[in-house]
Amino acid sequence: MSKLNPFVRTHGLVVAASVAFSVNLVVLLYIHYFQSIGLSLRRALFGGIIIVVFSFLSLALILFLKRKHYFEDQARFLKTLGFWIFLALLLSPCFFPIPHYPTSPFFQAASNLKITIDYPDEENDPVQLKGVWLRFDDKTHSHKDFIFSGEWEAEFDHFLLNPGSVGELLWQGSIGERATLTLFPLDKRAKVTILWDGEKFDSILVDKPFIVNKKSSTPFLYYALIVITSIVCLGFAFFVFFSVFESVGNLKKRRIAIVVLLALLSLYSAYLQFENPEIKGRLDMQIDRHNAVIAGTALDPWQYRPLAEWLIDALMWIVVSLGAADPYLWVFAVLRVAQNLAIFFLAFSYFRRLGFSDMVSMAGLVFLTGSMLNSFHQSDLSFNTYFDLIFYLTAGLLILNDLYPRLPYLMIFASLNRETSGLIPLMGFSSLRNFRTDRAKLAPILFSLVVWTVIFFLLRALYPDRELFIPYGYHPGPELLSYNLTPFSLILFLRFLSFAPLVGLLVYRQWPPLLKRFFIAIVPLWFPAHFLGGVVSEARLFLVPQALVFIPLFLCYMREYYPAGGQSQVV
Repeated sequence: MSKLNPFVRTHGLVVAASVAFSVNLVVLLYIHYFQSIGLSLRRALFGGIIIVVFSFLSLALILFLKRKHYFEDQARFLKTLGFWIFLALLLSPCFFPIPHYPTSPFFQAASNLKITIDYPDEENDPVQLKGVWLRFDDKTHSHKDFIFSGEWEAEFDHFLLNPGSVGELLWQGSIGERATLTLFPLDKRAKVTILWDGEKFDSILVDKPFIVNKKSSTPFLYYALIVITSIVCLGFAFFVFFSVFESVGNLKKRRIAIVVLLALLSLYSAYLQFENPEIKGRLDMQIDRHNAVIAGTALDPWQYRPLAEWLIDALMWIVVSLGAADPYLWVFAVLRVAQNLAIFFLAFSYFRRLGFSDMVSMAGLVFLTGSMLNSFHQSDLSFNTYFDLIFYLTAGLLILNDLYPRLPYLMIFASLNRETSGLIPLMGFSSLRNFRTDRAKLAPILFSLVVWTVIFFLLRALYPDRELFIPYGYHPGPELLSYNLTPFSLILFLRFLSFAPLVGLLVYRQWPPLLKRFFIAIVPLWFPAHFLGGVVSEARLFLVPQALVFIPLFLCYMREYYPAGGQSQVV
């Protein structure tokens, strides 16, 4: 005990952090993977053993990091751990799932159901309850599972109502996400009123069953538990990963690690995109739209975004010549992985060129991954949107590296891909400090604008009078703006954006000068244009300002307040 006390005094907070993380991890694992098997004393004991094992493992890992990376500086260690949990909180909307209903009765909210049967007094004979079914979770509960009250008269297993009397059936307990209540008709006419969790249903029960369907919402406390445990686990994972990443001092090893991590992020994000049901259900639609663009019969705006479709068509020729069984799937998979690789490598280079360290830039890629995985609503693979992000990141790097003469060449491809590339020349204009002294830069920027304008009108001359696609029946302008301001749309949009960019506003003075200029060039035009002409719940439309401006704002805050380093390193 004497040996244990100094250890507890020295590492008490570390032990507490290990236990807290282990408890949160076990709860999260149970919620996501083991709810269906239920709870029992044996399983609770097993869970306790798992918590103890995880606690020892996490304690050993933390003590190792504390000794090797933080050199027994407990204050800096705890500040860093708290900082990563705080950043997990800021990024939480990007990583947490849409609320789902619990499968375990332990987490399900209690449901109050009251059935009232009013048997009129003009009848002469008693009437018998024929049957009540309450179905949920693949189980059927009969009237025997209800509590009878009121003026029922019980005769053996039968329940009767006399004329002019009222009988009640009560259910108090948890009910699954989707439940169906069925009341079978009586021999006589009767009025039925159902009060179910504040909702009222009434009918005259005559010759047909009275059926009520109910879908329960996710209990608030249940989802709050998911959020809290996820933030703790995500923050701890960030802490461990970035502490190990920072401890890699050899520059060559770190570069190899970065390349491997970027490749893994690209493959992982592509896999999740192909597994997403939103995208899976639209692949046939995407193939039809691709063929329409190639044939010149697609709607506006898709007909005027041909670059990705031309590239898909060229890849199709190669894949078909190789005898692939499902050529479209192969082309889509190869192109998506290539796009993700390009996006992550370009984004990392862009963050580094803005002056952020390797570690801070990698944190930016984690944020970008969460944004990309949160932009699937009503989405297919959206190749032109991802190419748009690639071209904007490339433009940002060209400007940061003072390679303005290459902008017109980039604009040829960007303009053929998507009309939203029109802000790239504006980024170039915003980067100029003095039009007189920067004349050599001004010429290629102006030429880029000319390229965009010519291609914009040339495409519309080649394919005139294309019918405009009207999303959900809302025309661009006030109608679409009104739809975009509905709670459903804004929640999905804010979920994509997350809370993280808000903290960037706190360190405005620490923004790199060009980042301030990019903010002015992109945000004031991009947001109004897409709120009036796009669907903001399809958050992939905002990947450009997210990656180019808002994630760097978050990184400015991180660089300023990260307790363990993250200082600027201009490359």
